Amino acid sequence: LSSDPEIARLAHERAEAEYFYELALKKERELGEAAGEARGKAEGKAETVLKLIQLKFGPPSEAVQQRVRSASLGQLDRLAEKVILSNKLEELLGE
Repeated sequence: LSSDPEIARLAHERAEAEYFYELALKKERELGEAAGEARGKAEGKAETVLKLIQLKFGPPSEAVQQRVRSASLGQLDRLAEKVILSNKLEELLGE
């Protein structure tokens, strides 16, 4: 390596910048993976709720399907419970 202090400083800055860049990439990758897992869980729960609705009340309308698929994980958990407890689709959807 060079004995020039300016070159050594620049090399250190570059190595430090590369380190933080790699760290940021790793963090973004982890966030993306977590978001993908959450989205997959929500999609799976939505399909389960739709299947329960179909078994109990018949095929759900497009509007019901859209409402279920746009629900949060917590809302889907509550909907799954409500399917079991509701006697009419309107009760389930709060209509």
